[in-house]
Amino acid sequence: GLLPALQAVQSEIGFIPKKALAAIADEFNLTRAEVFGVASFYHDFRIDEPTGKHVLKLCRAEACQASPTRAPSHSGSPGTARWGCRSPGRW
Repeated sequence: GLLPALQAVQSEIGFIPKKALAAIADEFNLTRAEVFGVASFYHDFRIDEPTGKHVLKLCRAEACQASPTRAPSHSGSPGTARWGCRSPGRW
């Protein structure tokens, strides 16, 4: 299916190049817009841009906000939280 094809490309390369979207569209007899729409809908897919080595995901849904959570982990440099502003480049 379409989702496994997108996942396979991203697993292999680290992101989904726009040229790969066109090839996938041809293979599945879909328009590039349809494939792009699916890939851009899911936040785990990266289009034309690799993700960093470490990915931070924050749930901002109501159900997540209602559940108790722990404070961010403070590892690495003293005084530096593991989340916050992303520095340029891969981290």
